[in-house]
Amino acid sequence: MNQGQQSQQQANVYQNPLEGQLNYKNYYRIMVLFFAVFVILAILQTYQFTQHKREKFITFL
Repeated sequence: MNQGQQSQQQANVYQNPLEGQLNYKNYYRIMVLFFAVFVILAILQTYQFTQHKREKFITFL
């Protein structure tokens, strides 16, 4: 009887990882979004930097 209750408790506890997985999925999505924003900002910054370099090069000529 006692063993049956323990296995029942374990079965109830086993539903929690699904919730954790959902939270993990949301966390993963947020991280991907931040990474995408970071990449876009990096591309814009390098583009601006190359533009600035080009302008300097033209004024130098």
